[in-house]
Amino acid sequence: MNIVVTLKNILEMPHLASLGADVFLLQTEHFTRNVTASFSVDEIVQITQKSHEMGKKTYLLVNIMIHEDMLIDLDHFISEVQFANLDGIVCFDFTMFSLLKKYDMERLMIFQPGTFNTNCYDAWFAKKQGMKGLTVSKEVTLEEILEIADCTQDIEFSIVGHGYLEMFFSRRPLITNYGLFKGLNLKSVANSHHYFLQEEMRKEEFFPVIEDSFGTTIFRSKKLLSFQEVGVIAPFLSDFFIERIFVSDEEYYESIKAYFDFKLQEAFLSKYQSAYDSGFYYRRIGRSKEAE
Repeated sequence: MNIVVTLKNILEMPHLASLGADVFLLQTEHFTRNVTASFSVDEIVQITQKSHEMGKKTYLLVNIMIHEDMLIDLDHFISEVQFANLDGIVCFDFTMFSLLKKYDMERLMIFQPGTFNTNCYDAWFAKKQGMKGLTVSKEVTLEEILEIADCTQDIEFSIVGHGYLEMFFSRRPLITNYGLFKGLNLKSVANSHHYFLQEEMRKEEFFPVIEDSFGTTIFRSKKLLSFQEVGVIAPFLSDFFIERIFVSDEEYYESIKAYFDFKLQEAFLSKYQSAYDSGFYYRRIGRSKEAE
């Protein structure tokens, strides 16, 4: 099982590797939503070469919702990045498959749409298309994950197992629109980490919200923790993604180390447990207790 971590800068690579990271996930401001750190094509080439020298891998994250007016620029970007010798391209929108296939790169595609990969057929379909792998939906229970994993032996299988999970995405600039509706003078809206959504029925919860040039993303109020579950899922996994958004460097580093050491898990929980939960591992979305 590879531990996939988000890279902030090239100088950070040796430290992340020493913590146990196997794959560096790279972002680009042109085609990555909620970007943590943006890398140019030249930097992607440089980082990938360095990661291979270290015995590590490099993935590129393209998690935008693709629209027709983006196709020319995205096609040009892929034509350039094809020479970077990447180990994988994590894709949110299935449109990427056609664009990658044009350059014989579909074998690098890891399909990570957030909510669509929920059954064995999805794994079979991804394998039939010649993709590298797929990431199971974030709203699938642990029991269902194991069922899907059992029938994905012919394709790489992954989960987003730690950190804030996206709950909702819209192409609309919702924070900006809300400010205009309320007559508020909102400043520095783009890419700000200082906005939260509070619902009328759940006033004790605060959902982080980010607006950027691609739209608005709302995240779950608590971060996902998989210390107990990873041991069960690990035999089936190719990749385990550890999310970095809204997390300090110190907490991020500590979380990576904790997945390799039980004692460090106890220390991590004593410090951060109130901000984490088990996500959807033990509850099914849209089903009442009576339905269970």
